[in-house]
Amino acid sequence: GQGIGAATCRALAGLGARVLCIDNDSARGEAIAREVGGAAIVADVTKRADVERIFAEADKLFGASFSGVVDIVGAARNGPLTSVDDDTWDWQFNMVLRHAFLTIQIGGEALAKRGGGAIAFIGSLSGLQSIPGQAIYGTAKAALHHLVETSAHEFGPKNVRINAVSPGFVRTPRLLRLSQETWGEIAACLPLR
Repeated sequence: GQGIGAATCRALAGLGARVLCIDNDSARGEAIAREVGGAAIVADVTKRADVERIFAEADKLFGASFSGVVDIVGAARNGPLTSVDDDTWDWQFNMVLRHAFLTIQIGGEALAKRGGGAIAFIGSLSGLQSIPGQAIYGTAKAALHHLVETSAHEFGPKNVRINAVSPGFVRTPRLLRLSQETWGEIAACLPLR
């Protein structure tokens, strides 16, 4: 219902796709669904029962035309590695990785039964290179990238493509909370500034 997820819903709907918008906040999910002429589900995608419910609803709504999933879930708790406690570690891996595992396991099989399709994840440059203050987030995203690559080999023979896109810093509501000084530091590291 916000950030990259909302932009993706708009883009897919603009290309003619019927979209099922999933959010853990009913107001956000329903707002973007209304905007794009889609349907909304409130769910916690780190819970197996909720993910099973999502794919059952997709089957009811779209039937044989259900052919793809874009999984955009994530948040980071940044800071020095020495400040990370066990709860933060568990939260970060749950936030970045569990939903992907469930989406691939449940959604990959659902798509395979229909003859194939595609699943796309939003990874991160933090999973491909070292970014100060993002040791745990980056480690979780690196695990996501590995899960995607390994799953692509497992589901490819079932005609299900699984990929990840790894954006850098995007001016989403979450990242707009960063100071102008931080955005200046980020821009200084980018070739086009």
